[in-house]
Amino acid sequence: TWCGPCRVEMPLLQAAHEDHAGAGLAVIGIDVQEQPDVVPPFLEELGLTFPVGLDPVGSVRATYRVRTLPTTFFVDRAGDIATMRPGMFAGREDLASSLRFIMPELRPDEARR
Repeated sequence: TWCGPCRVEMPLLQAAHEDHAGAGLAVIGIDVQEQPDVVPPFLEELGLTFPVGLDPVGSVRATYRVRTLPTTFFVDRAGDIATMRPGMFAGREDLASSLRFIMPELRPDEARR
C-alpha cells in the first residue's frame, strides 16, 4: 500500500488478470510486512480483484530473497519459476514480454488487451 512503484504497476497486473485468466494465467499478489487491515481498502481503491496473500512478518520475502519492491515471479504451468523481474513494469508491452516466458502463445498484439 505504501510502495509507489507497486501502486503504479497494480493496474497492469489487474489488466493481465482480466485479459488472460481464460488462457490459464493466475495473478497472485503478496502484501509484504503490513497489518492485514490496511490491505482490503487498498485493493478496493485500485479495483484489484486478483487474490492477494499476506506476508506480515516477511517470511515469503525472505524465502524468495526479494530485495526490491515490486518484484514479480512468473511461474509456469509445471509450477517452476520461469523468470523473475525486480522493479516496476514500464507498461503493458513490458509486462507482456515477461508473460511470454510462461505464455509463449501470447502475441505482441495481445499486450494491448
